[in-house]
Amino acid sequence: MENEQVVDVIINRMLSEKRILPRPLPEDSDEGFGVNFGLETTGVAIANMIKALGCIGDPKAVEPIIGVLNAVLENRNDYAEHIRDEGLAALGKIGDEESIIALIGYFVFPEQRRNVQDLALAAIRRIGSPAIDALAAALESDDSAMKENALRALGKIGDKKAIPHIIPLLEDDDVQVAACAALAIAQCVK
Repeated sequence: MENEQVVDVIINRMLSEKRILPRPLPEDSDEGFGVNFGLETTGVAIANMIKALGCIGDPKAVEPIIGVLNAVLENRNDYAEHIRDEGLAALGKIGDEESIIALIGYFVFPEQRRNVQDLALAAIRRIGSPAIDALAAALESDDSAMKENALRALGKIGDKKAIPHIIPLLEDDDVQVAACAALAIAQCVK
């Protein structure tokens, strides 16, 4: 069986697990959508499938991984952590453009939980220089927290190619953004 076939089989099996997919709750519920794991082993099994997809590295797996990741990030279930951790790591290993955009979305938005941001940052750092242009686009935001997060990621990547994108933020109206820009430049010139 070729890698492409293996990827298809893993994706189909992962997506067929009904307990991981978002499901509508009864109308009288005020919870909205949720994820039903049932057993911890289901979460671990899905996490292992995602890990396998990351190791194989086929960009075809990105969209299904993002779908599952989004479903579990909306849920605060403890078992979702396995999936979340492996999902963010897998996107970092695959590292294509769609992965970069998804990881930046998980990282730069300030409403994202800190542990999710940290995992996404580690994956972005693994991708490295190919993520610079997408992060630079986040620097155009009016949201200071989003700019700070993008600067933090650019600093962690540490590539001199990011400096021209960072320099204008040294004069940002928000002193914290300017300080983050200075630190990011320092990390890029080492």
